[in-house]
Amino acid sequence: MNYGKARANLKDIFAQQQSDKKIYRRAFFVSMALNFVLVTGITVVCLQHKTVPYIVQVDKHGYSIAISRAEAADWPSDRILVSWVGQYVQNLRTVVTDSRAQRSLIDWVYASTPRGTSAHTFINTWYSENNPYQLARDGHTVEVRIESIIPMGDSRKAWQAKWEESTYVNGVKRGSVKHTGIFTMDVAQNTDLKSVIVNPLGIFITELQTTQAYS
Repeated sequence: MNYGKARANLKDIFAQQQSDKKIYRRAFFVSMALNFVLVTGITVVCLQHKTVPYIVQVDKHGYSIAISRAEAADWPSDRILVSWVGQYVQNLRTVVTDSRAQRSLIDWVYASTPRGTSAHTFINTWYSENNPYQLARDGHTVEVRIESIIPMGDSRKAWQAKWEESTYVNGVKRGSVKHTGIFTMDVAQNTDLKSVIVNPLGIFITELQTTQAYS
């Protein structure tokens, strides 16, 4: 009698083990299937085209400005840098009789010269000692002709410019003087709408030295 009960109990234990084994096996295969689905999904997402983020800034008026892609920007080409230096020289040294046009030139120069730099100090002193509005009221105008712009060294940050300034009094040419200057520049992102409109490339003159050229 006891032998029969023991045998029955043993059979029940084996049956329970077989049932548990089936459950664990089923759970294992379900887990493997879920892992396969997850790995496949991640692979598909990785192979898709990535969205390129843009840096968006807001100026003091609340206008949103898409400044650039959120990637490291390349240094501008030499053609752009030469053009920028030439425009800087012309806008800084030109004197015209139209006050609005003169204001545009001055605004461009200040938008391209960061505060706190030696270049900013230089242009403040220049405009103080050579007030273009006063010169225009006295009948003086200045025309600038760029002669050459070449890089200084391999960094492409410093450029030498040579130009000629012709002075006119009441429309009559009074003489011409040649000048040379060294302009050091940097590239940074603008932070307000006005600067973006005036200086969209974010090229700034940080240092400059000018002198009259004697032949």
